[in-house]
Formats: sequence, structure tokens, C-alpha cells
Amino acid sequence: MTFCRRCSVKLPGDEDVCVLCGSRTERLDDTRRRDYPEIRSSGVFRTVVRLLALVSVAFVIASLYLNWRFESDVIWSLIALAATVYCWLTFFFRKSYRNPGLMIFVQLLAVSALGYLIDLSTGNHGWMIDYVIPGLLIAAQGVMTVIMIVRPALFRDFILYELEIAVLGIGSVLLTVFGVTEVWWPYCVVSVYSALLLAGTFIFADRRTRQELVKRFHF
Repeated sequence: MTFCRRCSVKLPGDEDVCVLCGSRTERLDDTRRRDYPEIRSSGVFRTVVRLLALVSVAFVIASLYLNWRFESDVIWSLIALAATVYCWLTFFFRKSYRNPGLMIFVQLLAVSALGYLIDLSTGNHGWMIDYVIPGLLIAAQGVMTVIMIVRPALFRDFILYELEIAVLGIGSVLLTVFGVTEVWWPYCVVSVYSALLLAGTFIFADRRTRQELVKRFHF
């Protein structure tokens, strides 16, 4: 039996040349038998990514130019820029989908930033800061809580991201203190919700998890 590296196939008999591509084959004996094809990186993926990056830059530049060239009350080029950045962030953090906690945290930040730029570019009506961001904070924590209840084995994987979002939720009340938004009640709701969830996380965490938190945060 022989083996063609180029096609990653085994050929019966003693063929010296691959019948598929014409390349020289290797003779296989009992010690070198391949039960699976050799996986080799062709670099095509990286080439495609670079082309997409070039297209993205050209798209953003063209959007900014057209928005400047043809005056409009809506700065729609910011929406194009934000959407492009969001897509690339999602791509770069695609491996985080193996860790749902990290995925939720990254998507919370990315969607908040995207929504704020959309609001800013359409006249800065304040709907994103006033209502949507508090809703996103509550939704992210709620999703994490449900997953931790349904799948307790993921508790330790989620807890750090749960705590980070809870701290963001409690700290978001500062937006009303510093006058960034005049709609105070959504941030009061998210702050109280986050504080209760933070307390519940520590109460229901097992001993090993609490010890791990103490070591991580040095308290």
C-alpha cells in the first residue's frame, strides 16, 4: 500500500504515482500506516481574512467620505463603522463561544457600544443610555443566572463574569449621579437587582468557589 501526501489518500497496491494528482507516493508498511489523513494548513483562511479586512477598511472610508460629501442630518457612517467593528469583535472572540460566560460579557459590551453609536449618529435622543443599557445589564445577568441554575457544573466558569456584570450594574447608577442621564429609575432597578444577585452569588457559592474568589480578589 502507498500513500499520497498531496491528496491524503491511501492507494492499494504498489503505485509509485498517485492516480489522482500524479505526485510521487510513499510506501506504507505496518509501522507507518496512516489511519487518518494528515491535516495541513493551506493559508487560505488567513488570506480570506486579510481580504475581508481590506474590504472592511475600504467600506468604512467610503461611508465616511459619502456621508461628508452628501450632507445629511443623520451621521449614518458611524452606524456603518460601529457595525463593522462589532462584526470584527465577534470574529476575534469567536473562540469565546466555548465559554458562554465570556461570550455574554463580550456581547454585552459590544451591543452597548454599537447601540450608543447608532443613537449618537441619529440625533442623540438618549434612548440607549436611558433604557436599553440598563435592560441589557439585567438581561445578561438573568441569562447567566438561568444557565447556572440549569447547569450547576458551569457555576465556576460563570461566576467571574457574573460578578463583573454585577459590578457594572451597581456602578451604572453613577451615570445618574454625574448627570449623564436624567432617567434615574432604570439604573436604580439595575443597581438593586445587581446587588441582590451579587449577594446571592456569594451565598449559594460552595466553599471551594468562595475560597477561589478570596484568592483572586485578595480579600
